[in-house]
Amino acid sequence: MFRHAFALTLENGGRFAPTLERLARVARDREILMRTARVSTTTMRMTANVLLVIAPLVILMIAVRMENYWGSVIHHPVANTLASIGFTVIIGSYLLLRKMSSFRP
Repeated sequence: MFRHAFALTLENGGRFAPTLERLARVARDREILMRTARVSTTTMRMTANVLLVIAPLVILMIAVRMENYWGSVIHHPVANTLASIGFTVIIGSYLLLRKMSSFRP
């Protein structure tokens, strides 16, 4: 970036100090943006992981309290369809989370 700023100053004339000031501001803003993106990505990943863990835990708590829960889920067509959709949504959400949160500047 410094070379480009120097070349622009030589091409167009003018003083080099204001160009260097702008370059320093851009570099500082860029670093702040990268840090903010890293923090946001980490926060998103932690929140989403907690939410993705809660859904199976709720299902397990219901399964423990209900008699013949797994038999109903496996043999009843509506329950089986809903369980399959739920499982697909949970796995798909986890994979999407991994893809979206792999921020590399």
